[in-house]
Amino acid sequence: MFMDEKAFFTRILGIKLPWFVNQVMMDEAAQRIDIYVDHERDIRVRCPECVTFYGMYDHAPERVYRHLNTARWRPIFMCGHGG
Repeated sequence: MFMDEKAFFTRILGIKLPWFVNQVMMDEAAQRIDIYVDHERDIRVRCPECVTFYGMYDHAPERVYRHLNTARWRPIFMCGHGG
């Protein structure tokens, strides 16, 4: 069964809607995989303090997270809103 890179990383990392893998960039020389995670438009999120749902309108700058190696590759997550 063939699976593209976005579907592969979505599945093995357990990413669920409304979040999704937006882009995967592989750098063979650096043995690095950059995985860009985004969310669907117009989602509502629950406040952890008052448990009320609110629309998302403000985003922090893009953040970068280092994940455990996948085979010999170093996965790097880029999290932020793409537009």
